[in-house]
Amino acid sequence: MPAIQVLSAAAAALLAASLAPRDADHTLRLLLAMIACTGALALSRWVPLCMQQLRRSRLRRRAGCVPVRAAPGGSLDVLLVRSRKHPAHFIFPAGGVERGEGMADAAARETHEEAGVAGSLGRYLGELVDDKSRTAMFALHVEREDAAFQEVWRERKWYHLGVPGTAAFVQLSSKARAVLSPKQTHQAAFEMLIAHAADIVGEHEKLEQAARSSGGACARKRR
Repeated sequence: MPAIQVLSAAAAALLAASLAPRDADHTLRLLLAMIACTGALALSRWVPLCMQQLRRSRLRRRAGCVPVRAAPGGSLDVLLVRSRKHPAHFIFPAGGVERGEGMADAAARETHEEAGVAGSLGRYLGELVDDKSRTAMFALHVEREDAAFQEVWRERKWYHLGVPGTAAFVQLSSKARAVLSPKQTHQAAFEMLIAHAADIVGEHEKLEQAARSSGGACARKRR
């Protein structure tokens, strides 16, 4: 084997050995194997990608929700909670993912802990990434508001956004956004809400139809 390929393979092996098992996921191991097999040229191409993947894997994993409720006529409301660190601002509920917990389960749990609401988890809205964490965000169609919850000291407040696609929706969204934390991740989550608003309303209508159908079927069985 040419010396340059030996050096390439050695560099890949050292990089692999330096990774903790929890960081060396399947994708990263595959990239390292490619480096070891394809020589110095591949090393120069793949190492930056490997390091990017490594940095991403070391970010804290978080999950949260954009709690919403829809009303007849297609209007939409969004629930925000007051920030603990910056009480002048409101935020979307989110927090760390516990060991062995799925993203969706973590999002629902954190939302109930911080906002005291529960319901049907809707669409995956996207991932918010900053220099410390990556947060998976979901829509949550609120079906229950509890008076007692873990962080009951937080103020929670509904904001009416109106019907997506209308001028009123733009104006009302701006008012809600004005109280939101200026932090990039929260602003990005609000952008996700705006982008998916019409689909979220449609999703809510389907959930209601399914609930009515299920209720009708149960009533027929009781007869």
